[in-house]
Amino acid sequence: MPVMEGYQIFLLILVLVSFFYISVVVYVIGKILFFKRRLKRKVQGLNLLLYERTDTLLSTKEFLVKKGVVLNVEDGELFEKLKGLSFQRPTEESIRDHAGVFKAAASKLQYLAQANHKATVDANYARFDGLLQDLERNYRTLIGAYNADVVAFNYWLSIPTMRWIGKMLRCKKRSSLS
Repeated sequence: MPVMEGYQIFLLILVLVSFFYISVVVYVIGKILFFKRRLKRKVQGLNLLLYERTDTLLSTKEFLVKKGVVLNVEDGELFEKLKGLSFQRPTEESIRDHAGVFKAAASKLQYLAQANHKATVDANYARFDGLLQDLERNYRTLIGAYNADVVAFNYWLSIPTMRWIGKMLRCKKRSSLS
């Protein structure tokens, strides 16, 4: 039985370590791309939910106005700003901005509804309110799933000796949405 020389043992070890490292690199690239696509789909889903919530909120406002609720100038500007939101190209920043405007408008609408109790006894208002609550619950669920995926995505980008992969794929760490 032939005996391996020192350099052959070294080359064998180098080949095995290289194979292992390349296997891990391929696996990490797959995970990064998987979570990148998943995050993109979740941003699109959040954008769609925000669009639906905005549409429902504006319909609720129109219903309350028809029932005699009076809006002041600031309220009108807030709802015009809500109406002017663009949902064409969703990004994390646009989701944050849209969510902030929506939250302010929803709070204002809730205040108006509580201040004008007679306008909210109609069954249509209950339908709008129920729809808004369902959309809010779905939005919170999707935000939780998005944030979990952000943690996983950032994990795969920060593995020691693998950070160069994220730079090569032009991926940056992302922040959670609230």
